Amino acid sequence: MLQDIFKSILVTSFIGILFVIVLTLLKPITKKWFTSSWHYYMWLVVLIVMVFPVRISFPETLNITSTMAINSQSADERELKEINNPTEAYESEERQSDSESSNSLMDIPKYLKMLVQDKLNVISLIWFAIMTALLLYKITGYMFFLSELQKKSDITDCPELIQYTNKKIIVRKSSKISSPLMIGIFKPTLLLPETAITPEQLKNILSHEMTHFKRKDILYKWFISTVKCIHWFNPVIYFINKQVERECEISCDLSVVKDMSDEEKSNYINTIINLIVAGNLKASALTTKMAGDKDTLKMRFNMIKKLKKIKKSTRIFSVVLAVTLLLMAFFASGVLATKVLEEDSDILFIVNGKTIEFDNKPFYENETVYLPLREVLHKVGIMNHKNSGLEWNNGRIIIRLAYDDMPDSYDKAVSERKIARYGSEIKTLNYCYAIEIGKAEYILNPEDALPFKSELFAKHFNSKNKMVNAPVLKGNITFVPYEYIDKLLEHNMSGVGPFGVDGPYDITCIVNSEKPIAYVSPCFFWPAQNDIDNSVSKDFGVRVNPATGEESFHNGVDTVAEENSLVFSAIRGKVTEVGFNNELGNYVIVENDCRVSTLYAHLSTVDVKEGDFLYKRANIGTVGKTGNATGAFLHFEIKIDGIYHDPMKFWNENP
Repeated sequence: MLQDIFKSILVTSFIGILFVIVLTLLKPITKKWFTSSWHYYMWLVVLIVMVFPVRISFPETLNITSTMAINSQSADERELKEINNPTEAYESEERQSDSESSNSLMDIPKYLKMLVQDKLNVISLIWFAIMTALLLYKITGYMFFLSELQKKSDITDCPELIQYTNKKIIVRKSSKISSPLMIGIFKPTLLLPETAITPEQLKNILSHEMTHFKRKDILYKWFISTVKCIHWFNPVIYFINKQVERECEISCDLSVVKDMSDEEKSNYINTIINLIVAGNLKASALTTKMAGDKDTLKMRFNMIKKLKKIKKSTRIFSVVLAVTLLLMAFFASGVLATKVLEEDSDILFIVNGKTIEFDNKPFYENETVYLPLREVLHKVGIMNHKNSGLEWNNGRIIIRLAYDDMPDSYDKAVSERKIARYGSEIKTLNYCYAIEIGKAEYILNPEDALPFKSELFAKHFNSKNKMVNAPVLKGNITFVPYEYIDKLLEHNMSGVGPFGVDGPYDITCIVNSEKPIAYVSPCFFWPAQNDIDNSVSKDFGVRVNPATGEESFHNGVDTVAEENSLVFSAIRGKVTEVGFNNELGNYVIVENDCRVSTLYAHLSTVDVKEGDFLYKRANIGTVGKTGNATGAFLHFEIKIDGIYHDPMKFWNENP
C-alpha cells in the first residue's frame, strides 16, 4: 500500500517537473501578455497535478501489452485444506530441457525486479518518515508562532475593516513586527505593527491584506506547504514555492492598484517602503505579509508602475491555455501512472485453457492469491447463466451461482452418454453464498437471501464455513482469497451429475515468484489403486543417498502398489508421450492446455497411445517394475508451467 502511494507520488513529481519546464519556457511570452494572477494560479494547477494522481484505462484493443490467450486445462476434485496450503515449487536439477533452462535465464529480470521491489519498500518507508517529520515540524512551528503572537500582541479595534468585509476578523497589534500580515483559516487574524500608521497607510494596508483574505491566499500557502512536505525530495517544489511567494504579492498588488491614479500608486509604494523596518518576531511561512525581500519588492514596484490593461480576448485565451495545460498534465500523469502503477501481474490465471486478463490485478498476500471477485466469476463464465447474480450491500455480498448440468457443447460423446442415462432434460443447479468483507467465513445458502426453497438444501440453510483469510476491499474492488473461488465453484468443478470428477471448470493459478506457487482446482485424481497416505515410499524434494552421501532431487513421488494394479489419469488431457528408458521404464505423459503435465513411470503395461484424449480416472496402464526399479511401484510427477511441484499438495481422498 505504502509502496503504491510512493510510486504515485513519484509519477506526479515527474509530471510536476515537466509542467515547470513548460511554464518556464513559456514565461517570456506569458509574462508579456498574461496577468500576474494567471501565473499565480498556474502554479496552483501544477501543485494540484502533483498531489492528485489519475489513472487512464485504455480499451483492451489499444493495450498492446495484453497477454494473448493460451488454451485449456484439466484437473480433479480438490478440498479446502489443500488449497489453504499452496505448494512450493522447485526447479528440477534433473532432466531439464534446453528450453526450460532458457526460460530460467529469461527469469533473471524478474529476480532483479524483486530486488528493486524490496529496496523500494525501504525507500517508501524513508520517504514517509521524512514527510511525516516535516509535517509535524511545520505544524509545531506554526503553533509556536501563534503562541508567541498571543504573548507579544494585544487585540485592538479596527472599524475601517467594515468597508472591506463583513466577516469577523480579529485585529491585533504588536511591537515585535514591522509589516502587517494575515494568519489563520478558521479564525482569520490581521496583525498590525504598533508604529504610527496614517489613515492613508491603513487604507493601503487593509486593501492589500483584505485582497489576500478574499482570495484565500492563506489556504493556498497551507496547500503548498503540504505539497512541499510530500515532495520534499524534489528540488522543483522549492522553485515553485519561491515563484508562488513572488506571484502572490505581485498579483495582490496589481489587484489593489488596478483602479488607482499614479499618485495613489506612489502612495501605495511608499506605504510598503515605510513598513520595511526590522522586527523581532519572525513571521511564519503560513501567513500573508505586505513587505518582502529586496528583489521581490523591486519587481513588485516595477510591475505596479508598468501596469496596463489586458484585453478581454487575451483573458479568454489565457483561460483556454490554462485549461489546456491542465488537461495535458492530467493526461500525461494518467498515462504514466497507468504504465508505472498498473504493472503486469506476475500471477497467471487460466480457466479451461484460456489465460484470463484482469482489469483489477490479483495480488499475493498471507500465503494466498487474492482475486477480484466479480471479474473472476464473469470471466470464468458462470455469471452468464440467467440465475446467476451478485449483490453488494455494505460489505455483505450475496453470490448466486447456477449452471446447467448438461452443456451440449462440452463433448459430444459425453452428451450422448448423459442423454442415454438421464434423458434429454437439462437440470439447472443453483447455489447461494454469502460472504462479508473482513470476515474469514462464507455462508452456504443464507436463508435471508436464498431465491428458492428446496428440501434438498434444507439442512444446509445458513451453514457457516470457516476460512483462513477474509475478503478485502482494495480500491473499492472486492478481492477474495483463491480458496473462496475454489469453494464457490466447488460443485461446478467437481462435476455434480453425469460429469463425475470431470466438471466444466478447470482452473490453474500460478504465482510466478522466485519459488512459484501453484493452485489447481479441482484437485487431481490419485493415480494408483492404493491408500494415498500410507503408500508413498519416496517423497518429493532433495534426498541424500545413504550409500554415497550425495544429494539428488526427486521430481515426484514413488507410491508402492500391487503389481498389475490399475494406473489412472490424474487430469483430463492429451497423451503427449509414450516411451521407455532405462531409468523410468515404461512411462506415459499426459498434458493439458493449462500448463499442467503429469508423468506415470515404471508401468508394466501401457493402454494408451500418443494423441489420445483422456478424462480423469481414465485407465493409462498397470503398475510394474520396469526401468530402474527393484519392486512394483508407480513413480508420479506433476509439472505446472514447466516447474516440478510436490504431487502430495493437490488432492484429498478420491471419491
